[in-house]
Amino acid sequence: MSQWTHLAGIIRVDNVRFWLDPAHTSERAAGEIFRTLMARIPVGSNGTQTSVQCHPTADDRVVAIIEADLEDTGSKEDVQAITEWFKDRLRKLRDRGYAIRQAVLEIEVEDQGYYIVRAGEDT
Repeated sequence: MSQWTHLAGIIRVDNVRFWLDPAHTSERAAGEIFRTLMARIPVGSNGTQTSVQCHPTADDRVVAIIEADLEDTGSKEDVQAITEWFKDRLRKLRDRGYAIRQAVLEIEVEDQGYYIVRAGEDT
């Protein structure tokens, strides 16, 4: 029987033009944020990947949604690797000048429990 780990997360990036450049649109930022989040993304044993969607808003924000069902993951090492991936991606976004207003990732390891990772906790 497979061990499954489920991810659900959201990242809110504010004031894209203010922090970067007045010509930097939220549409352009959405593409850059997507590429940053996709780097070294967690993958399950059967190749199931984490899905990332980035949505620019009319008020100069980007909302990124993260979700996944990862097969044969769930060990402490797997949870730690997912946590580190999320924190590292948030650091990369901040290093590129993005203002992370809020970010949270819930990791559910089936039949074992939940873990919550938030922006600001060593990110």
